[in-house]
Amino acid sequence: MHVGVRDIDRAVRACDRLRPVLPLLLAISSNSPYLDGRDSGLHSARTQSFTKSFPRCGIPDAFGGWSGYRNYIEFLLHTSSIIEFTQVWWSVRPHFSFGTVEVRICDAQASAREADALASLLTACIAQALRDVDEGVPFDDPAPRLIEENMWRAIRHGLDGKLIDLERAEEYPARAAIERLAAWTAPIRAELGIDFSFPERNGAQRQRAMIATGASREEVFAASVGETSDTYPQEVAV
Repeated sequence: MHVGVRDIDRAVRACDRLRPVLPLLLAISSNSPYLDGRDSGLHSARTQSFTKSFPRCGIPDAFGGWSGYRNYIEFLLHTSSIIEFTQVWWSVRPHFSFGTVEVRICDAQASAREADALASLLTACIAQALRDVDEGVPFDDPAPRLIEENMWRAIRHGLDGKLIDLERAEEYPARAAIERLAAWTAPIRAELGIDFSFPERNGAQRQRAMIATGASREEVFAASVGETSDTYPQEVAV
């Protein structure tokens, strides 16, 4: 998801504020229990496979602004670690060519309704982070190891598990992540006219429920494809 942003320093600061939000977005969007045709036991095997197989993936450090981010990119270029900046595959990043903040944490969604809801939520989160930067809203940047605790919980259990309120050091039902993000983004959503609604169970929950009843991989895949074909306009031969 890309949202256009003025000022690269502002974009980097918004990315910093979105770091603790990323595991919540992954839990909400989790939809990949299979890996190489086998039940992984996870809700987002895609995330586990991608972030553990490639460099510069997952949740980035906090850079504090454009200067810190630029120094990092220049270090990678100078040491021949990358050829160009898009080879930094963080789950949130400023995209220099497009002039956007890009959030890339989520699994693909099976239905049009979920894709629309997730796009609306992502837009609201990025816009609210930018507004908080502009208004100087206080922000306590959590340690990476704390954010990683929520990241693993999102990968492993999705919306079936619990996440951690990092400020209070307390668990809460992962499903409440939707309400928490809705409350945080309420000001900007009211201003921009953004609303969203998610189904009772996300894609991973629906797939895992079928797996639990003994459905085959082919049956689970067919059901997911059916959700997509039923909720998107069909191509008509002319």
